[in-house]
Amino acid sequence: MTTLAIATDLHYLAPELRDRGEAFELLMQFSDGRRTEYSDEIFHAFLREMLLLHPDVLLITGDLTFNGERLSHERLSAGLSLLRKVGIAVIVLPGNHDLDNRMAGSYIGREAEPVESVNCEEFSGYYPLGTEASAHLIAADPFSLGCVYALQEDLWLMCVDINGNKAPCSLTDEMISRIRSALEKARERNVRVIGASHQNLMAHNSLLSAGFVMDGGEKLFALYQEYGVRLHLSGHMHVQHWREASGMTEIVTSALTLSPCQYGVLTIDGNLASYQTRLVDVETWAEKSGNPDPHLLHFANYASEMYLSSEKKKLRMEFADSGLCESGIEELVSGMARINQAFFAGRLYSLRESGHIRARWQELAPDSFWNLYMDSIFEERCKDENKVTLRL
Repeated sequence: MTTLAIATDLHYLAPELRDRGEAFELLMQFSDGRRTEYSDEIFHAFLREMLLLHPDVLLITGDLTFNGERLSHERLSAGLSLLRKVGIAVIVLPGNHDLDNRMAGSYIGREAEPVESVNCEEFSGYYPLGTEASAHLIAADPFSLGCVYALQEDLWLMCVDINGNKAPCSLTDEMISRIRSALEKARERNVRVIGASHQNLMAHNSLLSAGFVMDGGEKLFALYQEYGVRLHLSGHMHVQHWREASGMTEIVTSALTLSPCQYGVLTIDGNLASYQTRLVDVETWAEKSGNPDPHLLHFANYASEMYLSSEKKKLRMEFADSGLCESGIEELVSGMARINQAFFAGRLYSLRESGHIRARWQELAPDSFWNLYMDSIFEERCKDENKVTLRL
């Protein structure tokens, strides 16, 4: 049996690059509810859980850093090295935020200041496979930071990257040719393959596909169909969601620093693969490390409340000149914030009031974009997005 832990979209910002001053608070006003102010604490709580779980492999599918800051990469690299030392293979893909990012900055005091980012070669240096794990490396793509890694003798993990310097944000014909060669080699050896990337292979929402689905993904999907690949893992959307199409399942793991701050665990036993999310237990980490911060000691509630507060603040802008009464506005923004929270956490099925919320939006704000948005996320049957079992 093999255990693969999957984390994504940490958007980690080194604590030395921020304080609680004006620049950082302004930055947080435009965030999507991620708890960037505690990204270091979430990361260390996650490391503790990896040491306890001790998966065979930890896969991080990109957007490790807030905006590619060198210091953030250094801090993450140091933390992940602790896992390698105890025999956990750590495979890291870059995301669209991680390399050559002109937005890399520090947020100290009143003004944001630019800081160094990293390039493709430097990224590889920060996240090496390690000597023991390198023995499992089947191939490394010279045109990207993708690789093929042997999880088992008859099971490979194929990581596809379109964010490295030599991969122009799309799957080129040359990359597709190399992927085909790897899949052909797997077929010759009777090896099953699991795919992985930062960007999504499929559209998981009719309104949230542009910029999320990888350019050239249809070519990769066609190859998967031809070679019998049944599972692909990705991130990027910050939404917990899985989708099955034509015998192919893609699991998108939600952002580690966005409430409810979860990661995935994929257990492979023979031909059966079972995926389930787990919440990062920040409270226990804070207690055991002696951190007295009440937000950390009650982190799940804090992160949830801050997410709802952030969503409501942004939604209220919709009604700046609407003439709608305050009680009506509060009802609408509170309801939509709860729907968004449940959607991003992969738990829409558990929100019993969703029908009432949708009806009130249609009644009080019939011309709002948010009605289309709700239609898009409810167009498929609500299911538990946090667990799925399939045959490889």
